[in-house]
Amino acid sequence: MSVFNIAEHILTETGPLAPEKLERLVYFAQEDVLAEGLGPLFHEPIEAWDHGPVCPALFHRLNGRLIVHPGDLGGVRESLAPAKAGVVSAMLLRLKQCSTRELNALACGEAPWQQAHADQRSGPGNLKITAAAIARAHGRSFPPLR
Repeated sequence: MSVFNIAEHILTETGPLAPEKLERLVYFAQEDVLAEGLGPLFHEPIEAWDHGPVCPALFHRLNGRLIVHPGDLGGVRESLAPAKAGVVSAMLLRLKQCSTRELNALACGEAPWQQAHADQRSGPGNLKITAAAIARAHGRSFPPLR
């Protein structure tokens, strides 16, 4: 599944969103599913940008938009496995009312973003927030042991 499928899934549940808020909700969806030990939702990289975690592929698709509606990403909404869909729905219940600023503060306060953001000082290309780092921050091994 791609990051665009996950973004469409979120938009279907929330309705239209500002691009930056959608980016953060996609990140938290990935984080929560990894924290539950269910493996990643998508495999596109996430990076620790100054204002929070960003999936560059999604950022570039959203660039220039003021609002994103369901269907705008041009992808078909694929069905998530029930366990993953439940985790994403629970995350949305918890976070969809948060402002983008609140979501940024929450993400930037966590170890995976802080470590990746600190690592960028050692050279270009060190911005990645890996699935393994997210899983470790939640006491999980990665890939999940099954």
